[in-house]
Formats: sequence, C-alpha cells, structure tokens
Amino acid sequence: MGAAPGGEPEARPCHHPAAGWGAARSVTGFLLRKGEYVDGPRAILRMNHENGGFDCEMRSHDQWNTTIYSDNDRYRGIKNLRTLVFMNTDDMRERGVEQFDPVDITSTARDGSTRSVHGYLAVSYDIPRGCAAGYMPEMNVLCVIGDFSTQSDQPVMKHLSVTIAPPGG
Repeated sequence: MGAAPGGEPEARPCHHPAAGWGAARSVTGFLLRKGEYVDGPRAILRMNHENGGFDCEMRSHDQWNTTIYSDNDRYRGIKNLRTLVFMNTDDMRERGVEQFDPVDITSTARDGSTRSVHGYLAVSYDIPRGCAAGYMPEMNVLCVIGDFSTQSDQPVMKHLSVTIAPPGG
C-alpha cells in the first residue's frame, strides 16, 4: 500500500515472490548479504521441502516484507525512538542505569556465541524483574538463526538470554 496524491491509500501490484522457492531464494540472498553464510541457508533448506516444508519459518512479528514501522509507540508513550530496551526500574538501578542512558545489549546463543547492539537507550517500564523488551526488527541482530524452538521449529525471537550493561561495562 502507498499513498496516492491527496493522501488516499492505494494498493500496488507486488512483483516479488511471496511464497515457495522464490521467497526462499529472496530470503537466502538477504541472509548472505547480512553474512549469515551457514545458519541462514540451513534454515532455508529446513523450511522448504516437499514433505511438509513451508516458507513461513522466519515470519512472525518481524515480517520479511515491506512493513513500515513507526518511530512512535502510542501504547507505551514513546516518540521518535526505536533503538531502546524496556527494563524494570530495579534492574536499571542495579546496573547503574538511568532513564534514557545508553546501554549495550548482548545475547548468548545456545552454542555460546554472542551478538551485540550498542548505544540502545534504557527506558523504565512496568516489566517483571529480569525481563527486557525491545522492538523488532531493530533487535533482530540479537537473534541467532540457528536457535529455534524444537516444538514449533520457529526462530527463538521472544525468549533470548541477554546481558544489559552501560557501554563498555
């Protein structure tokens, strides 16, 4: 969808694969450009096969499509910011972090490898101690494609083990 002159919504035809092997090729190209040389293609092969495979494995709230994400979150009162992490106030205090202080976030995968984002802003939020939350796709880099649920075969996107600390901490 786009906006036609005058601001009215309009639908435009889609000229790229949305499912099947065409989508797998498209996603594989993206993963290779992002440096996911081993885990990415493994996921593509696991999800596209004749006996029950499907191309939705990587689709959830982080759709591989043209979704436009707003910089404003009216539900949580956030404006002009997506590179943030919502934290419990006591967890922030324990780490010496104040409201809107920059933090580094590091995830640890099952294989022990780590991935990090730097300079995300800590935002106090009514969330249980020991928990944190952030926006996708900004936090996708913390998710290791090889970590997937053995029950659903979906990437582990909503249950990551992370460490949050002030920069260089």
